[in-house]
Amino acid sequence: VSASLNQSREGIVARNIVHDHRRFSNTDAPAGIYCDGCKDVVIAHNYSFRNGNGLSLGCENAGKSAENVIVRNNFIFDNDNNGVFFGANTGDIVNCSFLGNTCLKNGSLEIFTMEIFLQKSTNSTIANNILYARSISHYAIGQFDYITSNLLIDFNLVFREGGNLSGLITGSP
Repeated sequence: VSASLNQSREGIVARNIVHDHRRFSNTDAPAGIYCDGCKDVVIAHNYSFRNGNGLSLGCENAGKSAENVIVRNNFIFDNDNNGVFFGANTGDIVNCSFLGNTCLKNGSLEIFTMEIFLQKSTNSTIANNILYARSISHYAIGQFDYITSNLLIDFNLVFREGGNLSGLITGSP
């Protein structure tokens, strides 16, 4: 198989209920929905709850990328760590969108967690989402030590339990 085809591609992950995919130790936090290095994929109308993380869209291989992934209209709530990892830690995500999703009270076992944890991304969009952080030590959107290029964050409704809205979208705790 050609190296250019060595990735999940042209797929749809839709209308699933994913839950209780929890931690095996203090160092891992498995995602209910995990899209690593995929291309031309739609992730839509899923429920993801009581997992390590709700959803992860990224690429763990340096020099590689996840491309043209649309994550829309999902309900991601009550996960142990973050609601969503959006971006890559070693590779990149390119032309990806996170649209019209609801992320509610994730980070049940951790402090300084996010509804959306941003990592390395290029030409991507986070828009029209509802993000509800569980406490003052949780964030709607957070980015720590990762570089984004041409990232559009727009028209999101962000809230925090207790009403304190300071630092809901942040670059450091």
